[in-house]
Amino acid sequence: TLFFPPLINCNSPALDRLTEWNASGEGLTQPATGSLLKVDNGLQSAAISFLQPGQWHVFTVWLANKFEASVDLSGSKSILIRYAATKPLYMQLRPAFEWSGGNKWLIELPATGKVVTEQLVPLEAAAWTTLPALGKPNYEFSRALSAARGLVFVGNGENKVSVYSLRIEGYKPPCP
Repeated sequence: TLFFPPLINCNSPALDRLTEWNASGEGLTQPATGSLLKVDNGLQSAAISFLQPGQWHVFTVWLANKFEASVDLSGSKSILIRYAATKPLYMQLRPAFEWSGGNKWLIELPATGKVVTEQLVPLEAAAWTTLPALGKPNYEFSRALSAARGLVFVGNGENKVSVYSLRIEGYKPPCP
């Protein structure tokens, strides 16, 4: 049985208590850098547009709401994400011990068009893979899970992405 405890948001702008949703400056995006958090029709979301065909684009979510921290997610079974994306994109699990580079464990999030979709992402090694274009990590998935600094969303080509909820089973992000 999955357990997603009720969350009371932080006093600062946040999506499910996650305050650090940022455009990384990698790839031509709108916004180019800075926070992706916005309120649209009374709903909090994180939104970004990938603007360049044939180019990799990136946005990040720091799981402990600061870059210098990591989280042990080895006791969690899944991530529940509610999102809309005009094209497929990938969610990477990035560990604190090897943050940089594209060679990370990832899972594909299918295109939804403009339809908001909920997807349950298992946190088990068999569900995650790699992409030849980005390379393969030199560590096991379980090691990344126990030292998770963030989730990084990457996509090749144009895309319009909005995230409305991101919950990790058994994990309550700290307020900054």
